[in-house]
Amino acid sequence: MTQGELGGLKLELQNLEIHAVEALSNKVSRESECQLAKETISSTTAIYEKLKSLVTDNRNKRDQRTTVISNHLEAVEALEAKCKEDETHWKSIEEAVLWYSKFLGFQVVGGEGVKFIFNKVDLENPDKEYSVTLKLDKDRYTLLQCYPSIKDCEELMKDLNLTNDLFKFVRTVRQRFQAEAANVIVLVPLDSRIENVPDKSLSRGKNKTQGRPSKRRAAALSAASPGDVGIR
Repeated sequence: MTQGELGGLKLELQNLEIHAVEALSNKVSRESECQLAKETISSTTAIYEKLKSLVTDNRNKRDQRTTVISNHLEAVEALEAKCKEDETHWKSIEEAVLWYSKFLGFQVVGGEGVKFIFNKVDLENPDKEYSVTLKLDKDRYTLLQCYPSIKDCEELMKDLNLTNDLFKFVRTVRQRFQAEAANVIVLVPLDSRIENVPDKSLSRGKNKTQGRPSKRRAAALSAASPGDVGIR
């Protein structure tokens, strides 16, 4: 083989080496680009999943907030309705208290406990005051004063602490006061009536004795003749 042929082969080998290096470089570059693309896709996918999770969380939070707001609105509406109902209830209570105060002489006074005052109980003395004072301590009522005293105060207090029905207690106490006043009113006139009642047996005896002569005279007149009667 001549030197010219060897030089040509050597030149071809050099060209092949250059092409091989370029091909290898392109391969490495493409692999690097592919790896970078994979990493970018993976990162983008992770970001997408994260954003998707954030969107889902935000939607859930939005739904929760919507539910909470809806519940609060319902609670507010219920409170408004209850406030209106309570306002109507308290208005009716105020009207009832005014009516009781005007026609039944009922008053409520604060202080050491709550004092319920009644007048217009005694028909003979409508200005006379009857009162009962209660104290509420730890959801339990205590009787501080009852004037005048009534017999079954302890039973009434037991019932009040069992039922917590204060209005029933007040009504019952007033009825007891009325009963006490009625007993006093009835007993006093009875004595005077007994003293002033005439003896009916005596009056009947007098009527009988007075009636007997007239009856006898009528019988005698009926037995006599008309002429005899005319003579007399």
